[in-house]
Amino acid sequence: MMKPIFEIQSDERNFSEFARIMSNSEPWITLKKGYEDCLKSLSGVAKSVVAIKVNDQIAGVIVIQDAGSFRGYLQSICISAEYRGAGIGDEALHFCESHISTYSKNFFLCVSTFNLGAIKFYENHGFKIVGKLDNFVLDGFDEYLMRKTL
Repeated sequence: MMKPIFEIQSDERNFSEFARIMSNSEPWITLKKGYEDCLKSLSGVAKSVVAIKVNDQIAGVIVIQDAGSFRGYLQSICISAEYRGAGIGDEALHFCESHISTYSKNFFLCVSTFNLGAIKFYENHGFKIVGKLDNFVLDGFDEYLMRKTL
């Protein structure tokens, strides 16, 4: 397995690459979230945007909401297509757990109900479905709210 490095971003220098990776991946393709939408989703108050790097190359991105009602909410995790299947997602989720556990015992995320592989991935890592949000991101598409106690 390739050993990823996780770098919390202090500026927006890699945001363009993150948005490109996201907009070319599920669930963003199905949910009709293009490059500009993905770029916008990286900005905001109380977010940790994390570069996932392998051999100094950007392999993905993590976006965590660190404050608010759902502090400890994994807004996005995306691994670039060429790095999928190498265990980087597992390492990324462990990074998120370690980060979130410093301020919350709850780890939340939403996953599109059509994204069966992602649902199974999160369930295999101890997440449980705690609710369903109908037409949440786009009409006709539902999201599961999932939670793991840390």
